Amino acid sequence: MELNITNTLSYYIVDEAFDQYSKNDRINIDDYLELSEDKKAKCHSAIVKIDFDPREVLLDITSAEYSTAVERKTTTINGYTYVNSITIEIDASSSADLRFYKVDVSKDYTYPNGNSSSILQITSW
Repeated sequence: MELNITNTLSYYIVDEAFDQYSKNDRINIDDYLELSEDKKAKCHSAIVKIDFDPREVLLDITSAEYSTAVERKTTTINGYTYVNSITIEIDASSSADLRFYKVDVSKDYTYPNGNSSSILQITSW
């Protein structure tokens, strides 16, 4: 199962003031690209959190999104540690791909499939 998230925002938000920018100011893509890496680190465009139950799906931890995640949370099931939440940043006008594997391959997680909720809970800000 693949989750593709596209950030359609064309700007970044300042998280920590620098130069002429105050916290929560918007910076367009062109101005953002001119910033130093230190200043870029003080900004974000989209932050997305994905929560899931590892008894249903397992996150592929070989992806670039996993290795650069802002936050990863884990849970222990039967003595084994599993990722159950990941928070990632997505650049403006960019996409992120996350792959999940079904624990029970016979289950159909097509959404909506008559169930009222998805097996992935997605929050963005």
